[in-house]
Amino acid sequence: MLPLSPHDPPTHGVHRLHARLGEDACSHVYLASGQGQRPGALRIVRSEYTTDHAFRSAFDDIVGAAGEVDGRYVAPVMNADPRAATPWAMVARPLAPPLSELVDAHGPLPEPALPSLALALAQGLADLHASGHVHGSLWPGGILIARPHAVIADVGFEKAVPGADRSPPHPGFAPPEGGLTTTADVFAWAATLCFAAGGVTGPEGLARVPLQLRGLVNACLQVDPRLRPDSADLVAMLGGPATPAPWPQGLVSLVKRYEDRAEDLLSEAKGAALPASRLLRRRRTTAFVATGAALALVIGAGTAWGLLRLDRGENTATGSEAAEAGCSEGDAFSPSTPTTGALDAVRIAFSPDGDALAVTGEDSGLTLWNWRTGEEIARPTESVHPPGAPVFSPSGCEVAVLALLPDERGDGEYSRATAYDLVTGRSTEHQGPRSERARDGLVPPQNATSLAFSPSGDRLAVAVSQRSGLSPVGIVDTDTDEEIATWPVENARTVYEMRFLDEERIVAATSSEIAIHDALSGEIEQVVRDSSALGFALIPERSEIVYVGNGDLVRWDIDDWAEVDRVPIPDFHEARDDATVTGLSVDADLGLLHFGWRAPESAPEETRHHGHLFDLAEGTDLWEGEETPVPGVMAFHPEGEIIAAARNDGTVALLDPDTLEPVRVLP
Repeated sequence: MLPLSPHDPPTHGVHRLHARLGEDACSHVYLASGQGQRPGALRIVRSEYTTDHAFRSAFDDIVGAAGEVDGRYVAPVMNADPRAATPWAMVARPLAPPLSELVDAHGPLPEPALPSLALALAQGLADLHASGHVHGSLWPGGILIARPHAVIADVGFEKAVPGADRSPPHPGFAPPEGGLTTTADVFAWAATLCFAAGGVTGPEGLARVPLQLRGLVNACLQVDPRLRPDSADLVAMLGGPATPAPWPQGLVSLVKRYEDRAEDLLSEAKGAALPASRLLRRRRTTAFVATGAALALVIGAGTAWGLLRLDRGENTATGSEAAEAGCSEGDAFSPSTPTTGALDAVRIAFSPDGDALAVTGEDSGLTLWNWRTGEEIARPTESVHPPGAPVFSPSGCEVAVLALLPDERGDGEYSRATAYDLVTGRSTEHQGPRSERARDGLVPPQNATSLAFSPSGDRLAVAVSQRSGLSPVGIVDTDTDEEIATWPVENARTVYEMRFLDEERIVAATSSEIAIHDALSGEIEQVVRDSSALGFALIPERSEIVYVGNGDLVRWDIDDWAEVDRVPIPDFHEARDDATVTGLSVDADLGLLHFGWRAPESAPEETRHHGHLFDLAEGTDLWEGEETPVPGVMAFHPEGEIIAAARNDGTVALLDPDTLEPVRVLP
């Protein structure tokens, strides 16, 4: 989907065009609206067919057929003029994602959604066939995943194109015999189900179809069309006619956010006031340069505004073998004891697929949670070094933390970077660089201070506390667990936080500067010297770093090596000599930046926690003048589905990303 081009008309008759939905074999399709009408899909016939009498007659028949079809599962024609100089039809269109774009962006649908999809599409086809018409071009791009149920996007206009019976518009979903028949529609129904289940074009995804549907789908894919059931039989065998079961909650949330964002941007394009219930979210939406482009991105591209990852079944592909294995929910580390009371959460992180939340606490150690159900699913270790931030490998199959381990010399404990394989239960300790005396056991080993996986997961960087003559950063080959490089840090400082910028570069923060190093040689490529607090946040989509500099929040462009923005924080500036930064995190899709810190009160035993939540587009603090709801640490779901926040009482609140209101508290 694209913004209107200079060649596109701004209007067509009484309809105002907002964006291009695409084009197919017979027409150009636009998101448009008429006076007093909800937006719909305006189909304007291609110029090469405007003088084709056979096409015009077929187009007229299709418009007439649309009035005979129940519009619940097939989008109805709202208005049309098949006899105009350029024929057109306005078709109702929910502001919902097409099945094809949903699967392309996020992988196959969750298994519980497939029976509902199958029943809705079967009932749509049965309604068409009962009226004496066929669809002729059913495929995933013509299926809309609306909140109540799936909808076939039109009654099948592409069959009006001459030769459509011999050359199907979407061959990957057409039967081997071709033709415009009801049995061809049934074959396309089955091929579409295979795509939804397996993420591959046509019948190749049959093996991923749930067992309760697989026999029926396979029957519809028979080469001999006489062996296929008809659409009425499909409905009966699926338990209908009936209202399809509701979508899984993850899919409902996804579609709702898709629809709401589309409504907001459409209102903006039309110059209308936004609904009051969505003003807060709209304030946080990153501004787009062109309204047409914004509509195109939101309504047509699944990744434009951070769509939510779906609830996935065990057999659902996610785009990588590791994610398919459900690594972040492996059962190799069972919860050692039921978690009760406060979790004493200090740091939190989502797994790459967003299905699990890792939490570290001084008493509870490292725990993994199914945040959707509120259940603890694993406890790899009960002893971590504060702050002990959990770090997932890119595959999600490992989670690493600074674990507290006994000194072999019997002199207490020290922190060591330890990676826990969530599938096999194997734990691997990485001591990082050690002095010769430490290797000989004459002195305790250095404490590990930070760690980071490279984007591929092939390397793990481990930093240890500084000691004279020691190179405090080591690079480990994760395949062999061998240290392949070590390097020093300027002015003998300790590295407290690291992130790989890419496979070859590391961003490392000490107590007074942030530098970009070559990952293997340690050579400094660039350095920021006004950093006045430990830690930083990366915005990879913008090649930016966010850090605290001289009491201000600073956004720094890595490519241009220049300051982008600086936001003063007066209360932090006043207390900065005694203040400690507790959290700095950012989500570019949501347009949010969270900054948490604490400082002692007048009474020595009292500490006050502070939190700020900034709108990246406007630079405003959404919590300014309010009692800070979540002062400590925030973690953003990788697909924007939820926000996790570690609170002062040790619990973890799960916040709705639109309203910022808690929807669940762990444990």
